[in-house]
Amino acid sequence: MDAKSRFLQLIASMKRRPKIAVLCPISLNDHAGNVTRIKRLVSNLSKVAEVHLISLGKDCTRPSGLDCQAFYYVRSKRFPEYISPLGLVRRKVRTQLCNRWGVRKGIDFWFDESWRPQLRQLSELHNYDIVIAEYVFCTNGLASFPKALKVVDCHDIFFRRRAFEDTLNSQWFHCHSATAEARGWNRADIVLGIQENESRIIRNLVPTKEVLTLGHPLHFETIYDPTINDRIGIVASETVSNVTALLQYINGPFKKIVGLSPQVQLIIAGSVCRQIPDSVNVRKLGIMESLKDFYTQISFAINPVSHGTGLKIKTVEAIEYGCPILSSDVGLEGLEDLKCKGVVECNSDSSWVEEAMTLLWNQSLRHHASHQVRVAAEKYNERLLGVIHRLLARCGDASN
Repeated sequence: MDAKSRFLQLIASMKRRPKIAVLCPISLNDHAGNVTRIKRLVSNLSKVAEVHLISLGKDCTRPSGLDCQAFYYVRSKRFPEYISPLGLVRRKVRTQLCNRWGVRKGIDFWFDESWRPQLRQLSELHNYDIVIAEYVFCTNGLASFPKALKVVDCHDIFFRRRAFEDTLNSQWFHCHSATAEARGWNRADIVLGIQENESRIIRNLVPTKEVLTLGHPLHFETIYDPTINDRIGIVASETVSNVTALLQYINGPFKKIVGLSPQVQLIIAGSVCRQIPDSVNVRKLGIMESLKDFYTQISFAINPVSHGTGLKIKTVEAIEYGCPILSSDVGLEGLEDLKCKGVVECNSDSSWVEEAMTLLWNQSLRHHASHQVRVAAEKYNERLLGVIHRLLARCGDASN
């Protein structure tokens, strides 16, 4: 019996729909990969359970596109850093302490203790079966749900980001110690790694915990048109890693591709456009409301990112739209078994050029590659379904 069949069998055997609380410490109104991941997870769980999204001091009203049964806002009593003069001063002082004098933020720095009684009240009101903490930095809230199965959805391993942490926004989550991050994981019964390589690291650090790998749930919408010629595409934010990788691609492989095929264009979307200089063969679209408009006008996508952790959402998004993609090995971490004619790894200038020219000059290959992307992605989604099955199967009487 495959994962989908076992999942459907479990749902049919449930006495009632389990109740799941999702603790979210970020705004879900942003256009970002982590926001998409949380919304997709909540949407998938809502099909088989009663899911309540609990916003920790961020969204005071229900975010658009959020598919769940209930939404709660837990008010923060800290001074708002962006609208309060005192908050702005605190942020500036903290940034200097962290960056100049090496004072480190603890794993619970971002958790506001004023949330705890509000979370206990929701726990007593709804008697949740499962509580999921999005990010290790809000695992301190899991203790407010004593009867629930406790889960942490890691998204990333943050102590591994130390090498390029100085390039991150100073307000963003980070952790300088594997020990500190493991303390957060130990608060949960189940730890969800976003890719298998990271799950192995987590298992080594918290060997007594059950660690599952839950990647990025895919929503298929094949809008890719293989008849589009001479258009290479990338959509990205303006993080330092994205900007650096894209500039290296433009000045290296892409310059050689233009030499072989002068009519080719690089189509760029996202905030990364602000950091890329104008060029004859480069067309910048800026931030787009809908990615559909982007993926309907390119021959294939690229992801040349050279460092980073977690799962690369740029790669996942191309796969969702059935678009062939060329990617570095870093861009395919956690997605290695999706490699096919439509998901190709490139790690040298020569391979970037060779694979690009093969796709640019062969429309039938692009059509075949798009089909292979969809087949591989369906297998990937089946594995994710198996992980959700295991979570629900741990709900005790609700899943019997």
